[in-house]
Parts: sequence; structure tokens; C-alpha cells
Amino acid sequence: WDPSFAFVLGQSAASSKTWEGKIRMVAIHNETLNADQVKQNYDVGVGQKYFLLFSIAEQIGIPDSYIRFEVSQFDSYSYLFDKPTFINLDADWVPTASLNVRMMRIGINGKEAVAGQSFAYLDSTVDAAGYDPAEGQQLSSHGAVIALEKGADSDEFFLTFEYLAGQSNPFADPEPTPPAAPADGDPVSDIGIRTFDEINATIAKMTGVPVTNDKIRALFEQYRQQLPTVESIEAFLSSHQMAIAQLALTSCSERVDADAALPVGDSGRLLFTNFDFSQSSAAAFDSQAERDLLINPLLDAVLSQNLATQPDRTEIANLLGASGSQSLTNSNGDALVDPDGVFTNPAFNSLITQLNTTDSQARTLQIAKAVCAAAVGSAAMLIQ
Repeated sequence: WDPSFAFVLGQSAASSKTWEGKIRMVAIHNETLNADQVKQNYDVGVGQKYFLLFSIAEQIGIPDSYIRFEVSQFDSYSYLFDKPTFINLDADWVPTASLNVRMMRIGINGKEAVAGQSFAYLDSTVDAAGYDPAEGQQLSSHGAVIALEKGADSDEFFLTFEYLAGQSNPFADPEPTPPAAPADGDPVSDIGIRTFDEINATIAKMTGVPVTNDKIRALFEQYRQQLPTVESIEAFLSSHQMAIAQLALTSCSERVDADAALPVGDSGRLLFTNFDFSQSSAAAFDSQAERDLLINPLLDAVLSQNLATQPDRTEIANLLGASGSQSLTNSNGDALVDPDGVFTNPAFNSLITQLNTTDSQARTLQIAKAVCAAAVGSAAMLIQ
């Protein structure tokens, strides 16, 4: 050894590093230790150890009787209770009868420790065959790590037993603290919307035009990414409605054209069984009864049945034109139709006159397709 050597523990010689550890034991020897000495030191372990004696004399009726632990501060946060041993301090005492020690727990500062109860399943018997008057009788080879609370100078310990020398004190696990109620999340709507595949299949079911139809399939693939992908109604966009309108109008156009190609009442008509598409628009929609032949099959196909909440059939029918006396207004709030169904607004009268000049069967088909698309592409189809 050279006196110029530096001996440093836990820190660099230059003191350039902050060390936040804790030294539990340091030993410097002036000679080489042999293997037995090294093992002896290893078995002793690190840190100060104390014998803690817990009297059980009153409980078992035998004076000077104790449970002894070898206790050390295991680290900065816990104690190690090791080698629980029954011992009587009278050197001449020996057991005359078996003494059963079972289910022992360690308490700290007036309460049983929550964790670390390694001896809770202890089941040991003290008898003459196993008892040593000088060392007592070890009850378990296990150890228990108990959480430190106030520190080694202030923490106080006690023992409890479920069974001891014929006496019983059954242990009941404490009821766990119920978890706090979860925080309320953002409000979620009770209603949602159909997603793209559901919309496609629903419109096909309503109109009877299958999703495999060439026009429908091509249009669906074109607008698929413009249709809703999630059921949340808050995520619905105006672009979604535009795609739905395109899909509804194409499906309705295919349905109207297919039904119009067959005579009234033909079994091949899938939706508009009794509506006469051969008439001009003035004749086809002249009365509410005739309009009902177009609108009622749509309502039957679009509206659900026996739901607690669903659109009002009469209101939807009137929005589709079933009643000719609706109170209509323009963007300025000017009345377009009076309660008797007579058009009163001059600008609207001019528009009607223009439409009447082009009145034809083709116009009837256009109106039928528009009414169908308005129903099939509405919220009654979309919302679920």
C-alpha cells in the first residue's frame, strides 16, 4: 500500500459525480480472508441486526415465553424480520406438551402490515424433540419484509395469531377500498348513423335494387370514401350527405325505370306497384290519392315499425308532397302557397307556368325519382 493512493467509496476521486447511495457496511481487513471466513461474513449479512422478543407468556400460560425475531433495516424503506423462533428464557424449561403456533402476522404502529405477511400461513409445533433450551425452536425458515413507516427509532411492532396453544382468533381480510367512480366522459349521443356498407345495403333493401347492379356498384366504389366510416353522429359531414344523395338518386332511378317499364299492378313491380308512370305529371299528381300511390310504398320501405322513437309518417308524407296545402316560403320568407293550396307568389307562379309547358311522362318519371331519392336518402334511412 502506498500512502499516496486514494481510497474512495461511492464517489469519484475528482468528485465530479453526485452519488446518492447509502453505505450499509464497510470492512477493511489487514490480512487475506480464507474461504470459511468469507462465507461466515456472507452468512451474517449486511447491516445491524437486533433480536426482538415478543412475549406470549400470558396467552399460553407459560412464564418467560417469547417469539424471537432477528430484525434488521433491510433498506431505506423496509425491515427484514427473519428466523422466527420460540424461546423460553428459563434455561431449565423444556416443553412438556406440544404447543401449536399457526398463522402469525406482524403489526406495526397499531395495525397489521398490509403487505409482507410471509408468516400468515405458518403452521409449526413446539415440542420436546425440536426444542433447544439454549437456542429455542425455529418456527420458519422464511423471512418477511415489512414497510418502514416512521423510522427505526419510532416504529413499534406487535404480533397476532389466528391459532396459538388451542386459542383461536380467525382473521378476516379487510374489505378493499372501493375504487373511485370514474370521471364522466364526454357526452355520447344515444343515436348514431349507418356506415358506408350499411348505407349501401339499406338503400338496396329499401329500393329493391341490389348492390350488385352495375351502376350502383360503380357509384358506390366511387363514393365509398365519401360516406361515413364511423357511427358517431357528431362525425357526420355535409360531404357524406352529398354521397348519400347520389347513391339514393341512382338507386331510385333504376327502381322507377324498372317499375315504369311494366304495366300497373304487374307482380314484377317491386316498389311502385299501382302508380301509373305513363301519365303526364299534371295527371299523375293531380290528387292526394294519386300522390299516395307513389309516396305510401316509399314510407313502407323507409320507415321502421314499432320503435319507441321514429319519424312521424304523416309529417314525412307531407314533406314528400302528399298534401298540396303545405305552408311553403322562399329564402325571404314570402309565402308560396296559401292554406287552400293556391300558389300566391308571382315568382313561384312563373316557375309553375314554365314547368307546365314541359309537362310530360318524362316529367312524371323525374318527379318520382326525386321523391324516391328524398325519402331513401333521408335521415329516416341514415339514423339508427
